[in-house]
Amino acid sequence: MTDTTAPKRLTYILNYLSADDAQHFVHIPNLLSQMERLGWTVELVSERGGNGQAEILGRRVTFLSKTSRWRRAFALVIYLLAMRRRGGRLVFIRISKFPALVSALMGRMFGWQTVFWISGAVEDYNLRRGLRARVELAAMWLLFRLVDRLATGPETMVEYYGVRYRLPASKIMLLYNDIDVEAASPANYSKKTGMTVLLVHRLSPVRETDRYFPALIKALGRHARDSGVSVAFEICGDGPERDDLERLAKCASEGVTVRFHGSVPQRQLDEYYRQADLFVMPSYREGFPRVMIEAMARGLPIVATDAGGTRDLCGPMQQRFVVDREDPIAFGEAIEKLLAASAQRRALADENLRSVQRFATPEVARMYDRALSALIAARPSA
Repeated sequence: MTDTTAPKRLTYILNYLSADDAQHFVHIPNLLSQMERLGWTVELVSERGGNGQAEILGRRVTFLSKTSRWRRAFALVIYLLAMRRRGGRLVFIRISKFPALVSALMGRMFGWQTVFWISGAVEDYNLRRGLRARVELAAMWLLFRLVDRLATGPETMVEYYGVRYRLPASKIMLLYNDIDVEAASPANYSKKTGMTVLLVHRLSPVRETDRYFPALIKALGRHARDSGVSVAFEICGDGPERDDLERLAKCASEGVTVRFHGSVPQRQLDEYYRQADLFVMPSYREGFPRVMIEAMARGLPIVATDAGGTRDLCGPMQQRFVVDREDPIAFGEAIEKLLAASAQRRALADENLRSVQRFATPEVARMYDRALSALIAARPSA
């Protein structure tokens, strides 16, 4: 017998939340508020960032601990048991593996379900670390079997995890990232002379941006030389790869200015998006690149690699500027072509504004509502 009257209660756990952070978790409170409009009661929990409770971005957040991992683990156990006593039967965990493992094991004993969201095709990179990476891979394989559902997106990543970890289709739940399209400010195309190219990403070795940087810098230089128009290349993000990229940027031609801004809080990124003429995503590994839908929501044309699920996000015209991740030269050529074609940039901008609507927060909230409601309804009644 299934429980067709199960209350729509959700405990949502992420690893860190701060209004001033440069990570993408700041969009989650808005998504959860949209879910509450659909009848859900939601508790939001952050592993790190504080102690006790606080209000962040209009939502009450419970912090497990800002000190050691073991304190957080103990606080998590206590919180989950209290959650179950309050009638909770569904825990959704974003990216953090250890809380997902704890919740999955406890849920089997105390009667709740655990959904674990993750997106990223990084296993080939991780395996370079030898034995430790293989142990971690085995742990991930086990975790995926302990949780009740693995949630991921976009569509390519569903297939990736199914094949890579030999998971049945019934185990995997398709859930998108979301974007507040109403709050996104459109790019300002009538602002200035010169061209602005924008990159927003953590500069991590996993992405291997240095593969594409020489071709990218050369493409900007050729455009500046041939058109007589200066190019500003703005880079928002920090990470271990920054020093290498700064060294490569010194080869920029006259007419090209490269600026590294470091980590920029999400609420301050809008100004960089508004000033851009073109968005670039030079990345060898991705899952569901949220920066893509951020750029689409601002009406920006994009040049990207086909890493992870990038192609799934784009319309037909934009897909022509999603190049083979193995071809850095093609990446540079695509940038040079778009910089020289204002009409095509406009057409891509219009298409991206239409395509991004399926990732609008209310649409994604309904997607969550359908998937999670079906999950709790299918659970045998207690």
